[in-house]
Amino acid sequence: MYFQYGGYRFPNDSTKVERSAVAIAPAGIPLWEQHTWNVTCVAVQDDVNGSTAEQIAAGYAALDSAIRAAMSRRNQRASVFTDGGIEVMALPPVPAGVGGSGPTTTFKSNPVGDGTEFAGMRTISFTITATYPVVDLSRTLVSFSETLQLRGSGAPPKRIRIGMRASALQYPRVASVCTAVQSGTAVGAISRPMWAVPKPLWTGTDHDSDQDVITQASGQRQGEGLTNFAVSWSYSFSRPGKPFVGVPHEFL
Repeated sequence: MYFQYGGYRFPNDSTKVERSAVAIAPAGIPLWEQHTWNVTCVAVQDDVNGSTAEQIAAGYAALDSAIRAAMSRRNQRASVFTDGGIEVMALPPVPAGVGGSGPTTTFKSNPVGDGTEFAGMRTISFTITATYPVVDLSRTLVSFSETLQLRGSGAPPKRIRIGMRASALQYPRVASVCTAVQSGTAVGAISRPMWAVPKPLWTGTDHDSDQDVITQASGQRQGEGLTNFAVSWSYSFSRPGKPFVGVPHEFL
């Protein structure tokens, strides 16, 4: 069997791959799967050119450099093939815009001072990670929250009048103004979720539409695209004498 990354093929039977996967589940809902391959390549003398110790060491060094150069390229296909050329394992590249991160390599600490390294063998170890969406993320929310703040009972407002001899309570108006503020934030997986912004809970003259606030935040870079697009909203309401009663929207 042999390992291949992009267009670079490793020496036959030189590579061992251990793989694992874990779900990424914001709010308990699996949206991505992160795959990890721990790869160890042990090249031997038959894998390099040279008959003298110096030539063999130079061959190992050239192989080391070639592997590092090949693995430094992001988002290439990582595969394990049988000797007959049948692909049995793969981490495919991730296209832009789907919400994922293509294969990316992190080299581990590799031995250099060992007497066998660059003489009878060369050991190179690295980890490849890739993240793939498990659902269509185009209209998927990572999070949603809304708060409803209610203030006032509508009762007449009181005012304390301070006199020379005594103080007195006065009610200059028959009713007080009740207010409400509806605000929240929605975060889309790979697109800004304007479709998830709820409508105002109250309309007409109760809705102070001139004070509406919509805030859009830029996405965050992740692999081959952007993710976590946030949009926030705030609506204000007011009316005299009648308190507002309601509940915020729940997770959509």
